Amino acid sequence: MAYDEYEAFRLVYHEGLNQEEAAKRMRISRGTLWRCLESARNKIARMLVEHRPLVVTPAPHPTPGATSTGSSPPLIHR
Repeated sequence: MAYDEYEAFRLVYHEGLNQEEAAKRMRISRGTLWRCLESARNKIARMLVEHRPLVVTPAPHPTPGATSTGSSPPLIHR
């Protein structure tokens, strides 16, 4: 699951924000938020039904002046 899908899902279903508030917090349109939620719901449903681990790719954390030497491993929830 992409981090933006995870974040949209978390803001709406865990923090209880409505879609407009969540979209503003993420600085994306409501349409984009809706697509992120739809994708996240589908992936979570598949994970539960198919007994798969939930893998969330890490959020990008650009650091000014830093060079990329690798990335953090994905979050895996079992």
